[in-house]
Amino acid sequence: MAQPPPCPYCGASAYKVVDARWLACKECGQEFDVRRDLCSSCGFLNVAEATICGNCQTPLRRDPVDRMFETLSRSRAQWHERRLGTDLVRKRQDVAASEERMAALLAQERERKETIALALAESQRRERRALLIVAIVGTMVLVALVAATLVLILG
Repeated sequence: MAQPPPCPYCGASAYKVVDARWLACKECGQEFDVRRDLCSSCGFLNVAEATICGNCQTPLRRDPVDRMFETLSRSRAQWHERRLGTDLVRKRQDVAASEERMAALLAQERERKETIALALAESQRRERRALLIVAIVGTMVLVALVAATLVLILG
């Protein structure tokens, strides 16, 4: 399948159909009149103001008055609907990106809490071991004192 021609403004090759005659670049939003901006000879997509094809130099069909009326005849409501649709798409993308960032932060927080819990458990284990050693040493000293006392008294 042939690739669509690149947008002369941003180089993207993804378009959405506005109506039967108009295309809009999905990246920069530039609109193209398919009957006038697309060269009938080579299929090159020209900038909206071009009068000759930027690829093969073929004159493009231009009627400035017709083009002006077509552009002006687009109603404010159509423009607003397109703009609102673009804003909704951007808002959805922003929400999705925000949710991804939040999920990453929550995962980092979970890891941090797990690390703290492991460190606390290790610290408690060390404290119990130290107390056990102190108790054993203390018991041994006490036994030694009792034994020394018995030796002195009996001895």
